[in-house]
Amino acid sequence: METFEDYKARLMSRFNSDSIPPSEWRIAANIMNKVSEDGMLKPFYGYTSVFSLGALDSDKCRAPYDLISQRLKDLVILLPVDTFHLTLHTFWNQNNSSSVEEVDRRFNESYGSIKSAMDEISAIYQDREIEMFSPGVSTNGTDVISLKFIPASDDSYRIIMDLFQRMETICPLGQPYVPHISFAYFKRMIYSNEQIAEIYKAIEDANNAYGNIHIKLPITSLEVMKHFIMSSYIPLQLSD
Repeated sequence: METFEDYKARLMSRFNSDSIPPSEWRIAANIMNKVSEDGMLKPFYGYTSVFSLGALDSDKCRAPYDLISQRLKDLVILLPVDTFHLTLHTFWNQNNSSSVEEVDRRFNESYGSIKSAMDEISAIYQDREIEMFSPGVSTNGTDVISLKFIPASDDSYRIIMDLFQRMETICPLGQPYVPHISFAYFKRMIYSNEQIAEIYKAIEDANNAYGNIHIKLPITSLEVMKHFIMSSYIPLQLSD
């Protein structure tokens, strides 16, 4: 596992590079499963593990979201604020499975491992909290506008990476962990240079106004959830 300083430097480097508009705007292929051609969220089935936000931390994240939503409401597909969460690790969904039936089959096959991981996490970390700070809002110009986060200390880094790796052994994604809270998806359209500039200016203004957000993620707020669409999440009660 890389050191905390190396991890923080890598995330900051990615954040800084994302502040520069891409030379060629390409909507990611996997967004096609989440949004329709007419600019609406469409059914997207799957399972994930997320940290739910408390009211105070949700309000902190709401400030830059409100600015983004006011400025870009006609250019992006906004996600509702009552679904604010920080993803730990996605499991199976319609991006990595061939059908809804396969999503359920793969989740059910790993149900016992997921429950054991959640039980172990609860037992080991109990009342611990993970402290996170945000360098700001960013986008890679392909799928989503999101509020990025980085662990605020080596201790918080070691905890959240331990949690992530426990889930990665169950459902390997083979991708580096980038903590974030999603604000909006891009539409399936060709954005003009003027529209791209408008998107990046709104992000810049949000970061200038509401930078350096700090939140705390209690281990008790970690939940496994099912989603039928990206605006609605259902907590699962894991039982023997």
